Amino acid sequence: FRSTEQLKTVIDECHARGIAVILDMVFNHAFGQSPMVRMYWDGSRPAPNSPWFNQEPTHDFNVGFDYNHESPHTRQYVKDILERWIAEYRFDGFRMDLTKDFTQNVGGDFGAWAYDGTRIAILKDYADHVWSVDPDAYFICEHFAQNSEERELAEYGMMIWGNMNHPYRDGIMGWVNNSDVTWGLY
Repeated sequence: FRSTEQLKTVIDECHARGIAVILDMVFNHAFGQSPMVRMYWDGSRPAPNSPWFNQEPTHDFNVGFDYNHESPHTRQYVKDILERWIAEYRFDGFRMDLTKDFTQNVGGDFGAWAYDGTRIAILKDYADHVWSVDPDAYFICEHFAQNSEERELAEYGMMIWGNMNHPYRDGIMGWVNNSDVTWGLY
């Protein structure tokens, strides 16, 4: 798009045709070239006094530098951005990338697999803020955590993207022993 007005026009045209427009948001990491990362930099990673980023990764499959979602500065930053995309641009909601990483708790083979009430509270806080701007907004989490967490988030009103591509692929290929798609039921 050459202007914000063109983007707004496309979104309005989608709405006129009954199409919802979901924005993919990546609030789990940023890379070293990010101005936010560079503002508090120790030469090779975020400095310990960064208001937004962890100095060390919080999970085993980290890419870039991860946000500290327990920081009030990060929480306000995320809320401000989500609010602006809905209020000004009229997006219908968000698909939140790797929400399992919205924690400071590390554990398990792939990071924070264990139930984490703090992570749940952070996600509910973000969703509540989005819904305070637009009660009908979609809030979709790419979560990859325990089913108890995903169930709690779904019961709260969020949608879960559960990465069902492997079981569906196996089912299509006839490998029924590896094709449990029950998590695909909303």
